[in-house]
Amino acid sequence: MTIPKDLSDSDIKTLVGGKIERAYLLRVSNPELDPTVKFCRLYPERDSGEFTVLDSIELEPGELTIFEVKKDDADSLLTTRRLVWRNEFGTIQDVRLSNISKCGLLASAGDPVYPSDFIHYFKDGKLYEGYPPANLNLRECIPQFKNPYMYLVDTNGHRHVIKLVEMFPVYAVLDAVGSASTEVNQQKWRHYHGID
Repeated sequence: MTIPKDLSDSDIKTLVGGKIERAYLLRVSNPELDPTVKFCRLYPERDSGEFTVLDSIELEPGELTIFEVKKDDADSLLTTRRLVWRNEFGTIQDVRLSNISKCGLLASAGDPVYPSDFIHYFKDGKLYEGYPPANLNLRECIPQFKNPYMYLVDTNGHRHVIKLVEMFPVYAVLDAVGSASTEVNQQKWRHYHGID
């Protein structure tokens, strides 16, 4: 596990949530930077009035919420212990932060299962494999721009795809989850979160 064992859930919430909170508050103060921020909630609670992943799961004793994304079929929650999301079939999935091996932006050069000769494109907010139809403007189909999909690989080698919301949330969650992955040692984690 990358996250130091001597940290409480409250410490993790402060450290991991703090970075997301600063980026979030910048966008709330300047909504023109990213209109997708309205689909994200910091430190969510169950009384949101909208049925979300949080309403579908039981938090473990002491587990705290950090960040939630809810827009159409993008429905996910980051807690102090795990990333939880609703997949494309409506099923709840989760991976403990301590069981994340690596993560990244889907269909980008860093994706470990993205072959160099394979093509992905976006249409109507969905990711498709293959070449885009001739009637689509190629500039609008490049997945690295406004890509709302992240992948993560767990310590058992299973690959998961999670749809978030493009721009701010996907990068903030990637940073938070990536900092907890097994690719980052405890010393790096402490340095990343400013506690070394």
